[in-house]
Amino acid sequence: MISVHRLSRISIRHNIYPHLYHSVTHLMILLDHVYRIITILIMILIIILLLKIILMMEQMIKREMMIRLLLLFLHHCRIMKIMKINH
Repeated sequence: MISVHRLSRISIRHNIYPHLYHSVTHLMILLDHVYRIITILIMILIIILLLKIILMMEQMIKREMMIRLLLLFLHHCRIMKIMKINH
């Protein structure tokens, strides 16, 4: 005769464990998808940030170049003015 304890163990193993296993595998698959989505989003964010930094650097370089060109032009005008005065 099978004991009640053993019977309960068998029933738990055959009834609850498959459902638990099934739900755990579903959970793991879901977590895997979530992990992939999060990593993809983080990579996209990093790429966007890098692009923003590059654009800001480019704007700063353009601004600096514009200032240098302006200074060069002003310097040139000053030199021309001095030369005109001397001649």
